[in-house]
Amino acid sequence: SPGKAASPAPAPSALHWPELDLNTEPLQGARWAAAPRDRLRALIVTQISAFARRPYLADEAGAVASLAAGLEHSLADDFCWSLCFLPAFVLRLCREGFLPICSEIAGGSGLYVLLPKLHAQRCVLDLDALRVQRSTRRRARAYTLTLNHAFRAVAEGCVEQHGENWLYPPMRGALWALFEARGERRGGPWPLTVAASVELWDAEGNLVAGELGCINGACYTSFTGFHRVPNTGVLQLAATGRLLQAAGMALWDLGQDFPYKRQLGARLVPRVEFLERLRGARDTRTELHARLAEGEPGLGPLNALEVIM
Repeated sequence: SPGKAASPAPAPSALHWPELDLNTEPLQGARWAAAPRDRLRALIVTQISAFARRPYLADEAGAVASLAAGLEHSLADDFCWSLCFLPAFVLRLCREGFLPICSEIAGGSGLYVLLPKLHAQRCVLDLDALRVQRSTRRRARAYTLTLNHAFRAVAEGCVEQHGENWLYPPMRGALWALFEARGERRGGPWPLTVAASVELWDAEGNLVAGELGCINGACYTSFTGFHRVPNTGVLQLAATGRLLQAAGMALWDLGQDFPYKRQLGARLVPRVEFLERLRGARDTRTELHARLAEGEPGLGPLNALEVIM
């Protein structure tokens, strides 16, 4: 296995993180926290016509029923919507192949909506087709890679680079609960579906790149990432792909299509094909699950060059 380097320490997080379990829902902003969900739904549909046209997923049962009724065939654009941020619901969305995106209605209002996204065309990478450029391998020597060592610090890096964007407080609370759910195994098998973070560190122990994602059986989904040093984002992705590949993962769900993902070997597949592939992979335990179950808080640090090679 790749050699270990000195373990870096993440800086304290400056973001507010609601402390929740899977069955505790984060609150809306103060102005809306006491408003009944049905009232908020009616208000939003009345004011914003796009929401009237999108399927509304009230809760986990509603999502399951919509999928059973053929949502992947009938969805007119990429989005459904919901006002439910219960972590167990977000977990189910991830398991079913949705990207759980959060948006704020009328910026600064503190009224948040969940926008479960099922791309009409999904960017995916079969991990046996992963390509790593020679220039990326040359740069890897000076860096180390970890998994699940600094979830909050990675989220902070994403907000630093992109703004809160979709990592608003209710979503941060839900994702943190999904990440912390790995501790509920109490010595048993690692959860099949769980949030994760990947971190890339320089020789001085600085966090220079990372991403948030979700392990879903033998499929890994990338949510969002950041980089602070040129080219470290590409390096972090390449090292992540090799780590997933070596750990027996089959499918890498990269979400939105971008040229840099194609350079890694990713391709676009129709929504129905993506969901078929996901359903065939999500109940498979891999070496990654076994390795995570052995150690806390995660994997590494690993020499990035050895991971990539």
